[in-house]
Amino acid sequence: MQQRDMVEAGDPLIRLDTTQLQSRMISPRSQHGELLAQQSRLTADRDRADDLTFDPDLLEWAEPDLELAELIED
Repeated sequence: MQQRDMVEAGDPLIRLDTTQLQSRMISPRSQHGELLAQQSRLTADRDRADDLTFDPDLLEWAEPDLELAELIED
C-alpha cells in the first residue's frame, strides 16, 4: 500500500510484528507451568501418594508446549 492509495473496507492498513510479544509471553507461562508441575510432585511426595496427579490446567497447557510436556513426563 502506498500513500494516497484507495482502500476498501476490510483492507489491512498496518501489519504488526508480534514475535517479541509472543516470546515474552511464553517465558512466564512456561515458568508458571514448571512451578505447577513442581508443586504437584512435592504434594505427592509429602502425601506419600502412589500416583502423581497433575492439575488439569497444567496438562492442557503442556499439550502445545514441548518443554513443559517433558517436565511432566519426567
